[in-house]
Amino acid sequence: MSVSIQYRFRHEDDLHASGALRGVEDEWDKAFGGTPYQAWNWQAAQKSGTGFLYSGATRLPDEVNQACGAIQIASDLLSRLRNSAGGSDWRVSVDEQELPWDAKHLEFNPDQ
Repeated sequence: MSVSIQYRFRHEDDLHASGALRGVEDEWDKAFGGTPYQAWNWQAAQKSGTGFLYSGATRLPDEVNQACGAIQIASDLLSRLRNSAGGSDWRVSVDEQELPWDAKHLEFNPDQ
């Protein structure tokens, strides 16, 4: 049984062109010594009104302890992207269980 983290948000700018999304991919690869369980998987951005809709899903390891560590890393990367790039309508979930945004600490918190 595989577990995935899903992510979606809206932004007015083309973050693919600016390289902001590539930074998340690079950090994900670096966190696992260049060999992640699965490469970060951004879907092609969809034009949405005056901006873009970004989404994707990345499969996590099957082993529970490894999956928990990968969820922490993914949450941190997405938190840093949200804090640096902004955007709206952020949704991050692990197998349909939404990760809450901690407004006090400005991070997705999988432990809540």
